[in-house]
Amino acid sequence: MSKTSHTTSGGIAKYFVERRGVAWLFLVAVLIWGWVSYRQLPQKEDPTIPIRKALVVTAFPGATADKVENLVSKPLEKKLTELSTVQEISSESRNGLSVIKVELQPQSAARMAQDWDTLRAKLAEVSLPEGSMPPWLNSDFGNTVTLLYSIASQPITEAEVMARARLIEETVATLRGQRSPDGRVAMAMFYPAALSRDHLAPFVQRCANALEKQALASDLRIAERTGLFVAEFATSASREQLQHALDAFQRAAQGTDGEPHPDLQPPLILVGTEPPDQAIRERRIPRLTYRELEKIAEDFEDALRQVGTVGRTKRVATVPETVYLDYSTAKLAELRVPAQELAQAVARRNAVVPGGLYRTQGSTFPVQVTGEFKGEHELLDTVIATSTGGTPTYLRDAVSVVRGYENPIGYHFSYFGRDAQTGAFQPHRAVLVSIEMREGAKISSFYEAVKACLRRFSGQLPAGVDIAAISNQPESVHQRIALFISSFMEAVLIVVLVALLLMDWRSAIVMAAAIPLSVAMTFGGMHLLGIPLHQISIAGLIIALGMLVDVPVVVSDGINRELHHGEPALRAGWLGPQRLFRAIIFASLINIVAFLPLVLLPGDKGAFMYAMPMVVTLALISAFIVSMTFVPMLSVYVLKGQKGLEEGGQVRTFFLFKPVDLAINALLPRYRRLLEACLSRPWLTVACVYALFILSLGLTPFFGRQFFPPADRAQFLVDIELPRNAAPTQLRDTTDHAARIVAEQDEVENFGVFYGGTAPRFYYNVEPKEPGTFLAQILINTRTQDIVPLLSRLRARFDGEVAGARIVAKQLEQGVPIDNPIQVRISGPDLDVLRQLADRVSTIIREKGGYKVTDDLGQRLPTLRIAIDQDRANTLGVDNRAVGAATAAAFFTARVTQLREGDHLIPVNLRLRRGELSDADHLRSLYVPSSRNGLVPLTNFATVDLEPAYASVPHFRQLRTVTVKSFAPVGTLPAAILAKCKPEIGRIALPDGYSLTYAGEDKELAESQREMGVVFAISLSAIFLAMVLQFGSVAKSVSVMITVPLGVIGAFAGIIVFQTNFGFMALLGLVSLAGLVVSHIIVLSDYIEESRAAGMPLRQALVHAGLVRLRPVIVTVLAAVCGLIPLALHGGELWRPLTAVHIVGLTCATLITLVVLPVFYLIFCEKLKWIK
Repeated sequence: MSKTSHTTSGGIAKYFVERRGVAWLFLVAVLIWGWVSYRQLPQKEDPTIPIRKALVVTAFPGATADKVENLVSKPLEKKLTELSTVQEISSESRNGLSVIKVELQPQSAARMAQDWDTLRAKLAEVSLPEGSMPPWLNSDFGNTVTLLYSIASQPITEAEVMARARLIEETVATLRGQRSPDGRVAMAMFYPAALSRDHLAPFVQRCANALEKQALASDLRIAERTGLFVAEFATSASREQLQHALDAFQRAAQGTDGEPHPDLQPPLILVGTEPPDQAIRERRIPRLTYRELEKIAEDFEDALRQVGTVGRTKRVATVPETVYLDYSTAKLAELRVPAQELAQAVARRNAVVPGGLYRTQGSTFPVQVTGEFKGEHELLDTVIATSTGGTPTYLRDAVSVVRGYENPIGYHFSYFGRDAQTGAFQPHRAVLVSIEMREGAKISSFYEAVKACLRRFSGQLPAGVDIAAISNQPESVHQRIALFISSFMEAVLIVVLVALLLMDWRSAIVMAAAIPLSVAMTFGGMHLLGIPLHQISIAGLIIALGMLVDVPVVVSDGINRELHHGEPALRAGWLGPQRLFRAIIFASLINIVAFLPLVLLPGDKGAFMYAMPMVVTLALISAFIVSMTFVPMLSVYVLKGQKGLEEGGQVRTFFLFKPVDLAINALLPRYRRLLEACLSRPWLTVACVYALFILSLGLTPFFGRQFFPPADRAQFLVDIELPRNAAPTQLRDTTDHAARIVAEQDEVENFGVFYGGTAPRFYYNVEPKEPGTFLAQILINTRTQDIVPLLSRLRARFDGEVAGARIVAKQLEQGVPIDNPIQVRISGPDLDVLRQLADRVSTIIREKGGYKVTDDLGQRLPTLRIAIDQDRANTLGVDNRAVGAATAAAFFTARVTQLREGDHLIPVNLRLRRGELSDADHLRSLYVPSSRNGLVPLTNFATVDLEPAYASVPHFRQLRTVTVKSFAPVGTLPAAILAKCKPEIGRIALPDGYSLTYAGEDKELAESQREMGVVFAISLSAIFLAMVLQFGSVAKSVSVMITVPLGVIGAFAGIIVFQTNFGFMALLGLVSLAGLVVSHIIVLSDYIEESRAAGMPLRQALVHAGLVRLRPVIVTVLAAVCGLIPLALHGGELWRPLTAVHIVGLTCATLITLVVLPVFYLIFCEKLKWIK
């Protein structure tokens, strides 16, 4: 670039210098734009990862897992693969249920919505076996909820306890009369008004008869009060014997899986004159029923829908009301009415049939046909059969009608909060309401609006209801953003201090002024591009901070130099940036292409990190614009010129700055001597530097490998999983035991327990599971984010005290969701062979330190097998369809119809009376319809026995695949355990047709390395191309590019020094480090060219350029490095690997390249003659 060109043009810098009034107007406008944009930016805790997964759930009642696999899962999987955008399919075929997980390729939200609709249409085309339900594709199960509120019922109050105690005492006194209380016991049971007395009275009488039959009660009397039954009797049995008898009677009456009505207070056993109040307190029930809680949740949803920033709301873990028609096989056999005919009769009676329209004299009237049931008691009047003589048989003759809840209760929730007086945890019956924020809303405004709505709604609540947030994303967002904004402000302060120490105070003021202008412009760009504030975008701003001061520093240094050489202020203000324009624009471009290719990362990782390269790019573009406009304008007012280091520098008199200047001046001759010595021995210098590079590669075996670190949240989960055939009562007992252990921990603030399933997606990384009677989960909120000690303590307690279940306390993770970090997949055709191979792999992982090793195949479990003698069945007029229908009616609750109470629908289900199938003898008493003989006992033509079968058959990519899964002990990396396992696993001889692959964290990290390799290649290619365009020479560009690997020396050392792990974020740091290294030394290369163009000899030009650019290089590098210190200290484990790579890597690389780049330049010019 010639001198003439500088004097004849000044570009936009000249415009802003000469028209400072306009410049000030633009400056104020930029600041206002930035402030308004910042206030309007949406706020989140973490980026939104598009949910590309859906569940296809298909019920096939009564089918074994292998039948579900062959008749349901396989046809559906085959149909799903017809869509080209389906990326991955896995399935689990359980007894009676097929669950297929579908994952689409990364694409736009609109395209994904189209693909889900296409898949629904394709699923409807699949021909499924008779008895199978239509497949249901749930593409919304993964939405992240913003707020999760628990609506909980308090237990009955102390006043209610005392009132109930008095009622019991009065009733017992009436029953007992003048009898001595010695040797006498009273049993009391309260029931709610909603529960039918007519159903309970026979139950109480049967219980009393059972006690008398076992000689546990005599002289027994029963009394009834409103909502209370009391039995008083003489006995010699102990309290424990009576309780055991009650439990046994309940099991016989309810069946092995049945549970008592949840609104019934457990029977109280009162010995002698024992006061009842303490017993009531110990077993006091909630004040509100599940239905009452659900009504409150419905009203809360209605109130929330009036809030403009609220998106979707949903009731979670509600317990549905159900009306049961309980029948006895013996009674139906006596009436000669098959269960199927009974169900059809009820359904026909309750059908809602449109009556059409009646038109007369120009008016139209809808015709309504009455007859639908108004309540459960009307069901009893249904005629289900008519004798040959015309005598009707009513439903009341065949069944008993019970209105209650789903039994056994499936997916439900309990909230545990601390008592205000004692501080002890109390369980509360509860339902949940999940709230999603409307897309584009600001989370703080959303939260304030929801809180205002909640305050208004709380005034309408009945007594005894508490509403508490079990998961509060707005609070987490506020804390996270406040922390990162604080880190950013600390970084700004550090960068300004660095500038003050290393530059004259006038230059530091100009640079400090450039920061808010660049940041304001960045916020404006984020608003235009729809990039919200969250930890990734703010971290990107912190990372960019050290780079966005590069250009203002270089520009102010150039202006100072022009002023020192005697140029007038107005001319120096634009001449300095104009002289450096080419170097500055290419340095900015190189920084941009070091980060921007990261947007090419595919899938969830790309979505998670997208904001960082975009914010860095916006910040660098903003810094360039500010440096070419506002910095020259401000320099006219502030800068007075400064002597360059090549002239010996100058020493400031201020006591804080003087030691720094003296140190830099003392460094100059040492740097000059070192550079001259290295230039005199160029090949030795290169050999030493690259030997150091090779030695640094030897550090890699000492790295810990971790895909993503755990999240820094005062929240964690406890996953509970039982065998697939576990009874609901077993799940409840196990989960309650685990909850009691959690309740003993002082660090716990509150927690919620999900029975029969898992929590909804309250955090972007948490994947909910399809509900099942073998699953439970505890969501725990703590008083501190340091939860590792608590995690270790809970794991030890669970392992030592709770048997028969896989219970894992685990931290929430960051990045791409991974259920279990250690996963080994084994595929093949035979389940027994897969079982053997999985056992071998499990043993290896367990021996090498794996924690809670399991797999998704399980063991063979007993399955009831009904073997039909076809000849005998044909003789009796029984076909297989009739047998299947009879057993299905016996084993499964069949939906008959539904009651309608306003917009509330209550299913009416037909089921075999509880207790009739509690053992095999009752099973053999089943009756099957015959075309000849009415009803025929099952035992007349079939045998019932047990045979083992797998309760679950897993698939991956349409192949039978068992996945061995494991966690790592607290404080141990999963990768370290897997590294010990791989040699032994690799020695397992696989039969033909079987394969073994690694999934989980190992797979994701391997994929990340491949993807980062592609991004790195693109980034290096773009950097090289930019330098070729800048220098107009391939050789000069190569001389700079071969310094890039030297960044690895410090990067790998940083991982060791910071004691962090090598994973996705470290890879991210390595990829972006290349551009940082080049951008900080490219101006040095440009000055070498300028010095040579001025006529300096080569070696003198190399030394001169190094001295001239030493101060700007030191300032920009220290600004970049020191600006990352707050992020390293406060950003959490997620950012430690990246900051370690950048801080140490950039420092070491800059120090080395300040010497090595001139050496390479010398070699390319003098030795190889590649540069002229």
